[in-house]
Order: sequence, then C-alpha cells, then structure tokens
Amino acid sequence: MSGLHQILEASAQGLRPQGAGAPRWWPALAVVATTCVLAQCLLGGAMASQWAAGRCLAAGESCGWLLAHRQGAPLAATAVLVLAGATALAPPGPAGPGGWLC
Repeated sequence: MSGLHQILEASAQGLRPQGAGAPRWWPALAVVATTCVLAQCLLGGAMASQWAAGRCLAAGESCGWLLAHRQGAPLAATAVLVLAGATALAPPGPAGPGGWLC
C-alpha cells in the first residue's frame, strides 16, 4: 500500500499516527516561502506587462518595478532554501517495517 494511500485512509478515519506529522512551525514557514515566491511572480508579471526592464534601461523610466523585482529575488530564494533545509533537517516520521510510511 502506498504512503499517500495510507495518509488519506488515516485522515479519513480521523487517525493520526504517533510521531508523524510536520513540526508546528513548518506550515508557517511554508506559507512565508510560498508568499515570497508568489510576490516575486507578481512583480515579474507586472514588470513584464509594462515593459519596465526595456524602458528602464533605455530611458530610465519604470525602474521601480525592476528594482523591486531584483531586490525580491534573494528574499524569495532564501525563503525557499530555508524551507528546504528545515524540511531536510526535520525529524522523520516512523518508517521501516510496520511503520506508517513504509
């Protein structure tokens, strides 16, 4: 039986395996990382739809969009890397024979 099937079956029955699940801070960290990436995508879309990069480089107009997009990139990348590192370092749930996700 696949791990995903076991998770869905347990949640449908209202069961939660002992020791499984993400730490309490993980969902908040995931929301922060997702919000940063979404904001970066929206800034990129706004910048592209107004031809801000070309106008900024050619005439010095609309440089605010380009600057915001460039300054947001390290923040979004850091948030995603912190989330990935925290996920990798989080204690694993039960595994192995007889474990919940074997």
